[in-house]
Amino acid sequence: MLPHRYWRVYITKSTSGGTLQVTAYEVEMRGTLGGADQCNGGTASASHHNDRAYRLFDNNTSEYWTNGGPSEDTWFQYDFGAGRTVVVAEIKFLPRGGYESPKDFILQGSDNGTHFTTVASWSGIGDWVGGVEKLLVVPDPPPPSTPPPTADPWRSRCSGGSLV
Repeated sequence: MLPHRYWRVYITKSTSGGTLQVTAYEVEMRGTLGGADQCNGGTASASHHNDRAYRLFDNNTSEYWTNGGPSEDTWFQYDFGAGRTVVVAEIKFLPRGGYESPKDFILQGSDNGTHFTTVASWSGIGDWVGGVEKLLVVPDPPPPSTPPPTADPWRSRCSGGSLV
């Protein structure tokens, strides 16, 4: 998996149905499974209630972020800062309630904060419990396909018992 400066969770459906309401206490982005939270010293932002996006990454579970329930897709992201790129292998998500949690969402990475590449996606997650963390493992990307060789690396012929 490639490291990126910006990591974004883009939510297209929530457990609240058509309102797309999402609220959460905390999000951690970890570089290894069970590893430490990497979200420190950077900047949080969001498509809605941007002034409160920092609450997702401040390690304070007494405050939460909410997107306010718009009817359009919503996202939040973390900018790790100039010159700092990280790999995200696992996300810890602490929802405020089971009814206002992401159901269908994708994890995206970017090097410039404008053009994002989808790294992983989840759909149909409806078993959230308010105040109970959920760990989401980011799957390793599939290996690149190997094209068949255009020519045999070596070729020999056998004629009458000797190689030609």
